Amino acid sequence: MSDAWRVFRKTLSDVWNRLYLLAMVNILWVALNLLLVSGPPATAGLFVLTYRLARDQDAGLHDFFEGFRRYFWRSWLWAIVAGAGFFILGGDVVLVGSLSSADYVVFIQGFFLALLFLWAFLLLYAFPLLLEQKRPSLRLALRNAFVMFAGNRSFSVTLFGLALLVALLSSLLFAPWGVITVVFLALLGNHAVLNRLAAWRTRGAHPDEENSATTTSPG
Repeated sequence: MSDAWRVFRKTLSDVWNRLYLLAMVNILWVALNLLLVSGPPATAGLFVLTYRLARDQDAGLHDFFEGFRRYFWRSWLWAIVAGAGFFILGGDVVLVGSLSSADYVVFIQGFFLALLFLWAFLLLYAFPLLLEQKRPSLRLALRNAFVMFAGNRSFSVTLFGLALLVALLSSLLFAPWGVITVVFLALLGNHAVLNRLAAWRTRGAHPDEENSATTTSPG
């Protein structure tokens, strides 16, 4: 749990120190998502930029556009898989509610809603893990995201709660989503993965040999 708080505080510190760059990138991400076709590559650019920031590497807008270009097609595959998960789980929440008005239905809906939030959180692990691979594989990244979550339950649940709190507060205020929230969550995911991979290496293990940190730069 202390590691999760450390990751969260480190993310806050990095956002404050690079506020101008990160706010500019978040706004750019919003603008590119309005065009739809450039949305997933913009998300890839966001993760590549924050990947480097999390590792204390020199980073700038060129990293965002490099990630946009390099992961253009793979980011669309990631978006399709992510969207399918949201559609299925979100559909379950709505469908269960429409089938019955019994009291127990609320608990079933709550279960699927929890899975929906969990899926969103796993995606924060998945893309940074994808950037760590020698040979990028979305299937392997998603598998290792689940392994990382399950193998670090206290860390993951605490960080999941903090990320959810940030998302909910941003939704109430609305404006933060357009200015800083998205890039904050991407940076949080990168810091979390970096922290857990370091812990795995300390113990002499990691989620998968093929997914060990072997790349010095995703670009």
